Amino acid sequence: MPSWLRAFIDVNPITHLVTAVRGLMHGTVTAGQIGWVLLAAATLTTVFAPLTMHLSAKCADSPPAATGGDRMNQARFEVIPIGEVESPLTDRASAPKQDHEGSPDAWLVFEPAVLEGLHGIRPGDQVIVLTWLDRARRDVLRVHPRDDVANPEQGVFSTRSADRPNPIGLHQVEIASIDGPRVRVRNLEALDGTPIVDVKPLLNRT
Repeated sequence: MPSWLRAFIDVNPITHLVTAVRGLMHGTVTAGQIGWVLLAAATLTTVFAPLTMHLSAKCADSPPAATGGDRMNQARFEVIPIGEVESPLTDRASAPKQDHEGSPDAWLVFEPAVLEGLHGIRPGDQVIVLTWLDRARRDVLRVHPRDDVANPEQGVFSTRSADRPNPIGLHQVEIASIDGPRVRVRNLEALDGTPIVDVKPLLNRT
């Protein structure tokens, strides 16, 4: 073995540590060797303990990677009602299911803070009213269309059922008259007190 390598091995702390461990195993350890073991243990603890604690805390603070379902559960959107429906319809079971099935005239009563948004709407206009169907169930994913058990079950996204994870109502109506914050519309099947989410014009495509 080259002299320089022998010199390196003789002063290498690992060499002293291995020698001390062997001495402990054979019962021939000296006080100097025990000192080397204690010094090595203290050095390793001093160096690696803070690093280990830092990495552990960093991992604990980092949120786990979100799956698709987790992202859906964590997402939240704030929807502020801009008004509510005034209608003679109060019972969901007996109300028309679609606007053309005998739906009555009703009033859209808007909050004062959004009245400027009605500028440009005129009697005779066709608009889409978006509502929040607050009496619908949100835990339903399959229904019998038109609540008729004779109809095979379908997923709610292929039906117009009010019951669905996000019960948004979509209503095409005609503006009959406007009286300040009150807008009278024809053929609205929404129940009395239903929150209004938005109003959009119906675009005619030519």
